[in-house]
Order: sequence, then C-alpha cells, then structure tokens
Amino acid sequence: MHDELADIQGLKQKLAELDFEKEVLEARLQALTDSVGDPLVESAPSIDRVRGCLSVDVESGVFLGHRPQSPADQIDIYRQAVAALTSVLPLRRSGPVGDNDNTRTSAFSLADFFVDLETDLRGTESAKIVAPDAERQGGHSLFSPSVEYGEETAEDEGAPHQLSALEAAIRRRSQVLLGAPGSGKTTFLSFLANALALGDSEHLHGWPADERNHLPIFVILRDYDAWLGARGTTREANASLLWEFVLCDLRARNLDFVTISLSDALGRGEILLLLDGLDQVSFNLMPLVRDSIQDFRKQYVGCRILVTCRALAYEAPSMQLPGEFFPKTTLLPFDSRRVDRFIGNWFEQAVTDGQTTPSKAREKAKALRELVHRRNLRQRASNPMHLSVMALVYASRGELPDTRAGIYEEAIGTLLWHGDRDSRTGESGLKLSLREAGRSPNDLIGLLEQLSFEVCADGQATSGIADEERGLIAGIGEQDLISALCRLHPQKRLEWAQAVADTLKLRTGLFLERQPGALSYFHRSFHEYLAGARLAHHLDFPERAAALVEEGSVWDEVILFAVGFLVHNQREVERPLSLAHRLCPSQVPSDDLGWRKVWMSGEVLLEIGLSRVCDNKRRAGFLKLVRSRLAAIVERGMLRTRERARVGDVLGLLGDGRFHARRFHQPALFRGRRENALGLVAIAPGPFVMGSRESDRDRRSSEIGN
Repeated sequence: MHDELADIQGLKQKLAELDFEKEVLEARLQALTDSVGDPLVESAPSIDRVRGCLSVDVESGVFLGHRPQSPADQIDIYRQAVAALTSVLPLRRSGPVGDNDNTRTSAFSLADFFVDLETDLRGTESAKIVAPDAERQGGHSLFSPSVEYGEETAEDEGAPHQLSALEAAIRRRSQVLLGAPGSGKTTFLSFLANALALGDSEHLHGWPADERNHLPIFVILRDYDAWLGARGTTREANASLLWEFVLCDLRARNLDFVTISLSDALGRGEILLLLDGLDQVSFNLMPLVRDSIQDFRKQYVGCRILVTCRALAYEAPSMQLPGEFFPKTTLLPFDSRRVDRFIGNWFEQAVTDGQTTPSKAREKAKALRELVHRRNLRQRASNPMHLSVMALVYASRGELPDTRAGIYEEAIGTLLWHGDRDSRTGESGLKLSLREAGRSPNDLIGLLEQLSFEVCADGQATSGIADEERGLIAGIGEQDLISALCRLHPQKRLEWAQAVADTLKLRTGLFLERQPGALSYFHRSFHEYLAGARLAHHLDFPERAAALVEEGSVWDEVILFAVGFLVHNQREVERPLSLAHRLCPSQVPSDDLGWRKVWMSGEVLLEIGLSRVCDNKRRAGFLKLVRSRLAAIVERGMLRTRERARVGDVLGLLGDGRFHARRFHQPALFRGRRENALGLVAIAPGPFVMGSRESDRDRRSSEIGN
C-alpha cells in the first residue's frame, strides 16, 4: 500500500511538470505565431534604444501598455519595466527643508542618490574601479563636505583596497551578499538591476563589456516563499520550481510576452538573477528555497546569481548555500566620507526638487554632518537606512532625537502627516479625514501597529493577492487595510476607508504597492518598528517577548524596537528589565538557545541604556551577571563566529571587566582567573600552526589555513 501511494505521488509530480512544460511550449508557439515573417527568436537586442527611455506605463508593478509583437520590442519593454520598477527609491522627503515652504513630496532618483558601498573583500589589482558617484563627489559638488569630516586621500597604484559591492559582484559570478539590517542590500540590487536594464555604462564601470546586454531578473524571496506556501511543500526543489515562480511573477505583471526571450537568454547564460531577502523565508520552506537556488546555479552555470541576506541570520546552517559556489561577501558600514557624501546627495536633491535654495541646503547639510559626527549618532549614521531616516527627520524638523526609537517615531509622523499637507492651509489631509470620523492620529498609528504585528505573527503575509495563478504576495493586503479602516469610522463607511487607504498608499511614501492589492512598507525596519510598538503595548510584554526569542532571529529587531519604544517613548524601564531577567536567569545555559537568550539580554540592556541599568544595586548586580555570561560565550567558543563577534561588541559596550585601565587596557582576567601575560601567548621556536584547519566549522572560505 505504501509503494502504491508513492507511485501515485510520483505520477502527480510528473503530470505537474508536464503541465508546466506544456505551458512554456504554448507560450513559445503563441510568440512565434505573433511574429510571422521572423520566426526565429532573436538574441537580446541592443540596449542603446532603451537607455534613457522610461516611457513604459507601469502602475503598482504591472505593465499597462500594449503587448509588443516582435521579440526585440518585447525585450525593450521588459528592460524599461525593470528600470521603472527600480529607478526610484520610495522614501519621500517632506518640505520645507529651508525657508522655502514647499510641502510637496518627491521620490528619490536611485541613480543620482546611490552611494557606493564597501565590502569586506580586498583587492590588489593596480586598476581600482572608482564609482562615478565618488568621482562626482570628489570635491566638485556644491555640497561637498569639509575635510574636517573625512578628507579624501590619494591611494597608491596597486595598493590593496576594500572592494566595492559592484567590484565584488563583477568578480564573483555567484555570491551571498550579507549585511546588517538597513545596510543597503536591497538598494544595491535595485541599483544593479536598474543600471543593467538601461545599459548605464557610467554606473556599471568595470562590468564585463560582453555582459552589459544581459537581462536582470529581480526576485523577492518572501514572495517566492508565500507562493510556495500556497502550493504545499511536496514539490521537488529544483531550478524548474524557481523558474516557474519567475514566470508566474511575469504573468502577474503582464510581462509574460517576454517569457520566450528570457528563457532563451537563460539558456545562453545571459541572465543576472537577483534574489533578495533569504532571511525572510519561513523555516519550513527554507530547504525548498535554498535547494532550488542551488540547483538553478547547477543548471545555468553561465548566469550570474546574487543572493542577499541579513548577516546574523545567515549563521543558521539550514540557510547556508554551499560556500564553494556561493561565497559570502559582507557590506561594511558607511565610513565618514560616505556619510558626508550621502548627506550632500540628500540636500542636493532637495535643491533639484525646488524645495529649498542652494545656500539653505548647504547650511542644513553642514549642520547635519556636525550633528552625526559630534553626538552619539555616529554609529547609527554609518547605517545607510538609519542615515536616510535621520536625514528625513532633520530635513523636516531641524533636530534629531537621541534614540533609534525616537527617530523612527518622528519619521513615521513626518511621512504620515507632512506628505499630504494642503498647499493652501498646510494642514494634513490624513488628519482632516480622521477628524471627520471622530478619530485622532493615534488611532491610525495604532491600527498600523496592529496590522504590522499580525503580519509578523502570521509568518509571512496576509492575503495581499490570492488567486489560482499568483497565490500569496508577502505584505499587508489592501483589503485587510480597508476593512480595518472601516472599523475606525462610526458609520463603517467604505468610501472613507478607501480614500484613507489611497492616501496612505499614494501620498505618504510609507507604503509600496508592489502589485495590485499587496502593500509593503518601503523598508522592513518601519514594519519592525510598528510591530514592536504593538508588542510593547501588551501588559505581559516580558513573557510574550521572551517566547518570541525562541522563534528565531526574525523577531530580534521587533523586540529591540519594542524595548526602545517603552524606554524612550513611554519612559518605562521595569518591563524591559523584566524581559532581560527572563532571558538571562541565574542558571548557566545548557544549549545554544539558552546562550542566544543571554546574548539578547545584553542587547536589551544596551537598548535600555547603561546609566538606567546601573540606577540601583540590584540592577548593577544583574548587569554583572550578564557581563560574565557574555564573556563566557566569547571565551568558550559558544555560538558561531559572526554571532560571537557581535556578542563581543555588546560586551564591550556594556563594559568588559576583563580589561583593566591599570594594566594598559590589556586582558587582566581570562575565564575568571588573573591573566598574568596580559593576553600574550608564548610561541616556541620552530614550526607552528597558523590559520584554520579544513574541519573547522568557522573557517572562512577565503582563509589560507592548514
């Protein structure tokens, strides 16, 4: 009986694969029929005709124009659609920036705004690839920073240098691009897709000349995950499964006319596959997603594949792709020069948009640079997303809160209430609508907090799009938003709810409509902040948050935002401290989960603030316990390398008692005992082992070991 069931399951699988092949063949037949007189499918046409042309009609991620007939026109339209979808950053700036009281909002042009990102890879070639943005900002812009904040220094020809993200993408045909939350992973993929779609050789400096005609395909992996979840997990993990999702995505965007041309380009190795957000794939579907990516590389060796993931999340073995085929590259934080360049770009764009004058913009840029370099904001400013939020708040309000939670709270207020102000009265249209329903701004923010938390708790998505063809799109369903808004109105008026939803979607810049009916925040951190605020409202917050830590790293940012919201926005310390106690009890942990809870306890104390933690003897005693547990993680090799490195950072910020000022800040204690050699290790004469052995699980793929 068991064998018969297995045979039935196998036949069903083969039928599904045959249906898929039939669908592809039918699409090929239709395309050939439509192009009578030119039955041979052309290779990708020249992109000269596409460059600089963005006339394609794309709305909510869907192509609305006439379906082209010839393969050359199909490729042109596809390139323009990709460029339109990736050319603009959704973060909107609300005036006034200076004295010019212009209250319109405007999106950022990615090509003008992008600042090159550095990676942890180093190169020694004599010809260093210099990003055009760096050349443009090398002292010739009106908004160039003072040398006080990062003087440009000449580099010797042939001297080793940190490779940029673009250089790393050029040198590694397949790789996993890692980074902290907000480090610029998605923005870099958008930049790369946009430049390749347009054939923008200026911004693709150093890209192989014979690959500048290749076609980018951008896949959001949380959508792939939702699509798989809607179809069950019995499918075989292979390249065909991932390609089937790509074709479904094309159909949903009304771009399926390019299916044949993309399939042919794939066979020729002329595709750049960009896979964004591996860390947002659900635990149950991770093997299916991971293995289908791996098989895709096997099947289409000539194609380039770039996967992004949050760095700490990628430490999970279940998530990792084979290092020999997908080496890791990590984005570095902004250095001082890039921080200054970013701020200059921001205010230069404000002048271009007519929001302020050059003199006012220069004053604002200089003031913000001084602020982020001279206050306790320097570390936050090194994160591109955090710096974007800081610039948004400062441009609108002329000041910055000291805390991350405070900055995000102000940013959400700026986006919601400043983005749709009436040009005559200066009053927020959203606030007027809420007042009409007898509601306040807090009611709307509370609704967004609730929806955000529900999406996180559901794992991936509410029903953004649900049909036989597409399945589920990760995000907040527009109908769910409208239904929730209806409940805010005393008469439950649908037209009122629809109008408010349209304003949120089109005027505030807080949301993206990636496809009709499916909304997502323009950056995951805003989703996590609102979900964290909702979590903070629960009276049993310590218990709930401690339970969420056990569900994995996907909740880490939400929990820390919740702690920040309570401490800095609500001025409450006791419940966050109670959470820290739950995560680090007096008993020594016995497994990895226990040690990760200790690590999270240290992160919670950092968010609370060291001075608040040391307010009384009881709290100071608990801090001592957490420090000792964190030191044990580092000294005993608990957790994985990247995780231990972060634990060491947390320990250092909390005060690492193993280093004494009286001993020149060298190690004075090791595993609780006096360290007489100040951390130095004696090496006997003769041969010695240097580096890692092949069997070391933490060995770096680029390391020269034994």
